[in-house]
Amino acid sequence: MGQQARMAKLAQQEEAERTRIAEAERKAAAEKAAAEKAAAERAAAEKAAAERAAAEKAAAEKAAAEKAATKSSSASASTASPAPAPAPTPAPAPAPVVKPSANFVMPASGRHTSGFGGRDIGDGAETHLGYDIANSITGTPIVASAAGYVSYAGSMGGYGNVIIINHSINGQPYATVYAHLSSIGVSVGQKVDQRQYIGGMGSTGRSTGTHLHFEIHVGSWNGARSNAVNPANYLSY
Repeated sequence: MGQQARMAKLAQQEEAERTRIAEAERKAAAEKAAAEKAAAERAAAEKAAAERAAAEKAAAEKAAAEKAATKSSSASASTASPAPAPAPTPAPAPAPVVKPSANFVMPASGRHTSGFGGRDIGDGAETHLGYDIANSITGTPIVASAAGYVSYAGSMGGYGNVIIINHSINGQPYATVYAHLSSIGVSVGQKVDQRQYIGGMGSTGRSTGTHLHFEIHVGSWNGARSNAVNPANYLSY
């Protein structure tokens, strides 16, 4: 449990740093957009002033020419054409908003064979606290469903070869479990990115065939698995 707590804390610290960087980038982008808008407004004002001055000069020159050319009372005075309205200043593009991903991605390719809840696979009724993905190919790549830190990587009873990863997503700690692996490609304490390869699909532990048993826990993993939730409600397909 101490390793779970340390990895959960690392995941929270990393998310806090990502949030700080994202906020700094958002602020810098907003300041840049404001500066560009001010510059565009100044340029538009200067252009409008120049156009007004040119129009007034043209009107004055035209009036002088008409006065010199018109000698009879039947001559019609012509009014100067109004200055063209300045083009509207284009609105600056909105500052980019950096939004941390809050979705868990599918950790493996294959067919869904068993969901969260009650089932019977030959040993009587039981509660299944995960999401099973089967594939006929042993060693099918397993990837991290979200970025985080590995808190367990090894053999664990009915799980067989298993990896547990701690995450922090929008300030909420989570843990994901990847069981029955044929191989483990990460070590305890290692930082992993979302969709990073972590191991191969297998049939170790209590298993009826090559598949991945995947769990999501709200908070850190505990032996009782009391905080397991239905992965189908969290997975981004």
